[in-house]
Amino acid sequence: DTNLEIGSWGYHSSYGFIRELRYNAKVKLDIPGIPSEAPVTEAHRFAKDNDVLFYEVTTITHDVPYEGYFRVETKWTVQPAKVKGSKHNGVHILMVSHVRFLRKTWLRGQIQSGVFQTQKYSYKKIWMPIARSIMSKVKKEPEKNKKEVDLGVDEEKGGKDEGGKRSKDENGKKKEEGGKKKEEAGKRREKDKVDKKRDREKKRDDKKEKGKTKEKNKDDASHEAESVDDRSVDAGGDDGECVVTNQPWEDNYLKGTLSPLASTTLSGVQMGDIFDKCISSDAPLNKDFHDSRKDWDVSVTNWSPLTNQEHLYERVVEFQIPVNSSLPGMPTEAHVSEAQRLYRGADRIVMECIGTTEGIPYCDYFTSETRYDFTQSEGKVAVTISGGANWTKSTFLKGKISSETMVVQKSNAGIVVGLLKDYFASAGGRGGEASFEFGPEIPWESSGFLLPCAMKELKRICVPSRTVKGVFLRFFSDESDALEFQEELHRCRCEVDLQFEPWEVDEKLGNVRRLTYRAPTRLKVPGVPAVAPVHEKIRMSFTPGKMEMEFCTKAYSVPYADHFVPQQRWTFEQEGPNVRIIVTAGVAFTKNTILKGKIESITTKGLVESVEIWDKMVQRVERGESARDWQALQPPTSSGDDDTIITETSPQISLVKDVALGVCFLLLVLLIVYTIMLSSRISALESAVSHLQSPFLQEPTSSE
Repeated sequence: DTNLEIGSWGYHSSYGFIRELRYNAKVKLDIPGIPSEAPVTEAHRFAKDNDVLFYEVTTITHDVPYEGYFRVETKWTVQPAKVKGSKHNGVHILMVSHVRFLRKTWLRGQIQSGVFQTQKYSYKKIWMPIARSIMSKVKKEPEKNKKEVDLGVDEEKGGKDEGGKRSKDENGKKKEEGGKKKEEAGKRREKDKVDKKRDREKKRDDKKEKGKTKEKNKDDASHEAESVDDRSVDAGGDDGECVVTNQPWEDNYLKGTLSPLASTTLSGVQMGDIFDKCISSDAPLNKDFHDSRKDWDVSVTNWSPLTNQEHLYERVVEFQIPVNSSLPGMPTEAHVSEAQRLYRGADRIVMECIGTTEGIPYCDYFTSETRYDFTQSEGKVAVTISGGANWTKSTFLKGKISSETMVVQKSNAGIVVGLLKDYFASAGGRGGEASFEFGPEIPWESSGFLLPCAMKELKRICVPSRTVKGVFLRFFSDESDALEFQEELHRCRCEVDLQFEPWEVDEKLGNVRRLTYRAPTRLKVPGVPAVAPVHEKIRMSFTPGKMEMEFCTKAYSVPYADHFVPQQRWTFEQEGPNVRIIVTAGVAFTKNTILKGKIESITTKGLVESVEIWDKMVQRVERGESARDWQALQPPTSSGDDDTIITETSPQISLVKDVALGVCFLLLVLLIVYTIMLSSRISALESAVSHLQSPFLQEPTSSE
């Protein structure tokens, strides 16, 4: 906006405090004759009723079509709000917009939608960031330096003294006093920072000395885990140390009724590993969890001990979330503030969360509550996640909101379980994902890895309770479990002599791997080997929440193998707690052949069966079963001789029989055509000979 003019606040006996704003706003109508800017007039009014502040704005835009038909009215209601688990109190702001039409028009709906869209954008993208930036500075000021502004009006005086008129001398004195107080407050803040830092260092040194004394006196191996777990949350030094406590955990924080959401068991994992990867301020779970949910603007404070309960710790996590709800009036995004409390024992860790979603209808009616319980027993850690909603007010939409909240909480629990499997289950608690180096992000459109061809979707696969990174590490990486899975997969497809090359980083392709194996043929034909070599090259490009893999396969020593190349593209995307995989495939022809259609259909059929086998083996692994039972998944073989192997999982080799039959059929057709042509020529020759012989075979007449 340009040419802003802000009027002074004045008092009106009927309306309270009022003022007027004028400015020029840009016009987003590309119509001839409509100016690019239009003057706007805003009338502002505010009043205070006890602890509630009412702020109203009436906006009128001039020199635009239908300017006299409507005006925009916006009402802001601001009231105090206490944030559970936070040191600071806040305010709850409700903004309501209304388009008041002074005349009737058939463009009423378009005008309303345009106004509401503009209002939402101004509030979310402009007003909220500025307000949060200002209030973040206000929170840092001491409470004793804050003054409450009296917005009340003395009716007996008629509002004469409430207009804000003061003499210049009084203002100057107050400015000087304010400056001195600010300087004193700044000095006190600096002194307090130094004292707090000194106290933290002293406490840290005392706890270290206590830890050393405990280590010397411990003779039982069961106490070693407690010593190892006695570490700080944040290496930066600003975080309080979350030490292991001997006091029992008490269920007195969450007030709502909790329901089980998800559970799993981790083998070979210590409580210290759980704390480092899932609970601490720099734990990878914080970033990976919000990346999987596609949240943004995530801020995590450090753990700090509670005032009255030093064995418990608290922190606040704030972030922005996308809103996908069927309820009316819901925005597309919202701000979430989550107060978390931590209990850390020797064999049990409990983290409880109370989340408040701001900027949505009925957000002050309930809070979302979640509990993460980690219990160690006999070398295993049992993870239990439960959640629910705590209602502070009643509404007729309680059932609908509770059901949608439960859906979101179950999705979040599934994401956490999938991440825990990635961190611990895939590498037996060794944290194996850190050893893999992902290459640069290269989209398939610009990689040029596959040859140009038409791609067709073959299958959609869902891997439950996994992340995209977890699927790669468990089934495709260089880890021992992934290599074992690949070996069983090729064994199920009757392929032998499998040789892997490790994944390599390629600046132009991302990550690349090559593998070779020998696949059986379907037909014993002279000159065609029973087993043919196959070379396969794989490309992978990974980004958080999405991954692309491309397969290029080439067989040798079989007829027509140099005419075509089977190709696959697998797309992995995170959908809540699950991973959705879309498999597409195509056949790229390097040479022309009359059997193109037959080759393409047979190849596609073989690729579909190969993907089906992969899907079945993955589902067995996710159910906790062994992938070694490959015979139950093996495609059916023929009942012929033992030395004849039939499989559809090697399409280039299984095509030999069909190609040979096609060639024989073509030769038979040519022979029939040649026979027909020869018989027609013989008939024509006989007709010509009979015509030549007819004059000599006639009887002589009487004249002759």
